[in-house]
Amino acid sequence: ADNQVNCLLIDANGEVWVGSMNGICEYDAQEDAIEALPLQITSHNICGIVEHQRILWITSTEGIVRYPLEKVAE
Repeated sequence: ADNQVNCLLIDANGEVWVGSMNGICEYDAQEDAIEALPLQITSHNICGIVEHQRILWITSTEGIVRYPLEKVAE
């Protein structure tokens, strides 16, 4: 999404989430690939990521987003 990393989270399943000035991405270690999440939010400048009960709480410069991880589960 962007070269500047604002925040990083390793969730309970070991998945790596990276927040940047241009959105949030999941890192796939097996494929050594990064995939951006298609969030429909007003600001893509991600400031923080927290996981609670398989839900990502993502803060941006303009608010907070709730993102259930079932959307990205295999």
